[in-house]
Amino acid sequence: MKTWKKSIMLPIIAAILVATMAFAPVSAGGTLFVSPSSIVDETKVAGSTFDITVDVDAGVTNLWGYEVVLRYNTAVLTAILSTPTTAFSDVSFNMINDAAGWVWVAASLPMGTKVGVDGPQTLVTITFSVDDIGTSTLNIDESYTTLISAAGAQPLPPWVPPPQIPVTIVDGYFANTLGIVALNTMFVETRRFSLITDPEGLQTLTGLIKEMGFGWTKARVKFTVYDAEGKRVKELMSEEKSIAPEQEITLSADLNVRELRMPASYSVEALVEYLDTTGTWVSGRKGSPQGTRSTMTKSFTVVDY
Repeated sequence: MKTWKKSIMLPIIAAILVATMAFAPVSAGGTLFVSPSSIVDETKVAGSTFDITVDVDAGVTNLWGYEVVLRYNTAVLTAILSTPTTAFSDVSFNMINDAAGWVWVAASLPMGTKVGVDGPQTLVTITFSVDDIGTSTLNIDESYTTLISAAGAQPLPPWVPPPQIPVTIVDGYFANTLGIVALNTMFVETRRFSLITDPEGLQTLTGLIKEMGFGWTKARVKFTVYDAEGKRVKELMSEEKSIAPEQEITLSADLNVRELRMPASYSVEALVEYLDTTGTWVSGRKGSPQGTRSTMTKSFTVVDY
C-alpha cells in the first residue's frame, strides 16, 4: 500500500480547472485502487484476456477530474484497450504505450460543472491480453496520478493550483503460475572438472529460482546427478532459504566428484521444492507453455588429469 503524493506533471485537466473552476470543500481523502486487487489464475494462458478497473472508494467525494498512469510487466501482459467511465465524459488523454508498459488516462466532468462525483466510482476499465507465463504488478504510478476536486462559487486565481484530493493508492497483481519456479539458469562450477586443477574435488552446483504467485515460504533445490546412460548416481539437497513474493534467490550444494567414476560425462538436474500451506515440501509448478520450469539441467565432465 502506498500513500498518494502530488503529481510532478501538470495535467491538462488541472490547467482547465484553474481557468474555469473555483474552490469547494475537498474530501478528506479515500482510496484509489485496482479491482480486483489480485488475479491469480493458471487458466489465463497466452492469448486469453481479462479486465481490471481503477476505482475510488466512498472516501473520495466531490471529484471533478483525474489523471491516472498504470504500469505493468510487458513480458507477461499487453494492454489492448482503455475505456474511461462515461461519468467523466471530457477525456483529455487515453493512451497505451505497450513498449514502455503503461496506460495513461486523464478525464473530467464537463467544463463548468460545479458539483463533483462522490465515490465509490470506477474511473477506467483496462483490458489486458496475456502474452506469457509469469507475474505482473498492476502499479498505479503515484508520481503521475492526481485526483482533482470540483470548484465552488468563485473562480481560482491563475497562481492558485486546483484543490487535489489526497488518497491512498493500492496496486493490483496478476499471476498465471503458482509456486516457486526455476529460471532455466543453473550453474556448475566448471563444465570440465579436473582433479589436477581442483584437487579438493568439490564441484559447486547452483540454481536460480523465483517466487511466482505463492507468497512467503521456504525453498530448496534437489540436485540429481546422472551418468551418460541416464542412471542416477548421486542426489544432493541445497540449503533451505526463505523467499519473498517475486524474489529471486540462488541455492547451492557441493558435489564431491571423487565419489564419481572418472573420466566420464555427467548431467545434473535441479528440482525446485518449497513448503506449501500445509507445511509439506512440494515441487515447483509449471512455468511455461513449452514445459516445466520446476527443473533445470546442466552437463559436465570429470577427469582425473
